[in-house]
Amino acid sequence: MNKIVYLGLAIAVISPHINALSFDEVLNQIQKVENSSTGKAIKYENYFTYEYRPVVGFSIHPKEERVASTTSFYKINAAYLEDYNNALFTVRLLKPKVNDILNNKSQTLSSLYSSDEIAYELNDALDSHYTGSEIKAGVALTKKQAKTFKQHLNYLADEIDSALINTNYDLLIGSANSGDQKLYLQWEEKCDVDIVTETKILKVSGQNVQFYSFCDKYTDSTDTYRSLTTKSDAGEKYMVKKFRELEWVTISNPTAPGTIKFWANGFTEAWDQFGGDAL
Repeated sequence: MNKIVYLGLAIAVISPHINALSFDEVLNQIQKVENSSTGKAIKYENYFTYEYRPVVGFSIHPKEERVASTTSFYKINAAYLEDYNNALFTVRLLKPKVNDILNNKSQTLSSLYSSDEIAYELNDALDSHYTGSEIKAGVALTKKQAKTFKQHLNYLADEIDSALINTNYDLLIGSANSGDQKLYLQWEEKCDVDIVTETKILKVSGQNVQFYSFCDKYTDSTDTYRSLTTKSDAGEKYMVKKFRELEWVTISNPTAPGTIKFWANGFTEAWDQFGGDAL
C-alpha cells in the first residue's frame, strides 16, 4: 500500500469554525500527497479551499474560482516535495516584507510564522547569525541588505520552481457554450486549436464513457491545453453521480498507461453552488 503523507505548515491558529484546528490540519482536509509505486510524488487537491481572516482564523469552503479537483504528478519523492512547498511558502511570505523595506514602508523584517526557516535563509544570504526568536521580534535591515536578500529569494524561487515541475490534471466544473453546467478533464498540452473535435473513450470508475476531446488556448497567453467533456447526457449524469457518491474517482490516463485518481471531497457543495445551467 502506498504511504500517504500530507503537505502543510505547522501554523497554530485558533478558529471557532473548525474546532481550533491548526493550519496544518486544515490543509490536510484539502490536499494530500502520496508516493507512486516508482517513488514519485502525486498530489491531490479536492474541491475545498481555505481562507484566513484575522480574529476568526481559518475556515474551509468550496472553491469559487477555478472549481476543480487537481491531481499533480511530480518527478521527486513526496518527502522532498513537502520541503520544497514549505520553502516556497517562506519565499512568498518574505517577498512583500522585503519589498516594504525597499519601498520605505518598513525598516524591520519580522514574522511569527516559519521564523526559524526565515532566519536560516537570511543568514545564508547576509552571512549573519539571526535566530528564529529575533525574527519573531523583528530585525532591522538596511536597503542594501534587503536588496541582497531579495536577490537570494529570487534565486531560491527559481530553484524551487525547477524542482516542482509537474503535470497537472484538473477535473473542472464549468459552463459549456450551450450554457449547460458540465465537467471537464483538462491538462496543459501543445496542440492545434484548429484541429476538429475528436472522440475518446475513457474508463471512469470501471465504466467506459465517451468524451469529446478538443484543444483550446488560454485567454491570457499563447499556451494551449487539452479539454475533454462527456459526449452524452448519460455519460455526464454518470460522472456527476460518481463524484457525488465516491471519495475517490478513477479515470483512465488519457496521455499515458494507467489511471488518474481524483479526490472528490467537496464536489457536491461546489457543484450545487456553481449556479446550474444558464437560463
